[in-house]
Amino acid sequence: MAMWAVRQKATAAAIGGVPMVQAITGFRQDKEGGWVAELVCLHSQHMRHDPPFQSRPWVIDASGRQARVGTGDQLPAVRPG
Repeated sequence: MAMWAVRQKATAAAIGGVPMVQAITGFRQDKEGGWVAELVCLHSQHMRHDPPFQSRPWVIDASGRQARVGTGDQLPAVRPG
């Protein structure tokens, strides 16, 4: 199992939440220029390409980000209800 998956499960268990897939509705940049995905649930999540820790080369260019709009991504933990 990938380390990020282990971390997500541990985080979810610790706060009583469960990982949930949420659709990406768009992207914006933060103050430091990092890309942040806006999610359908009104949360947001940083999308970083920082190998070897996070491999998301698609976030670097506009066409890669645009291709991810409408697809799902996981929030580490969302409290039920």
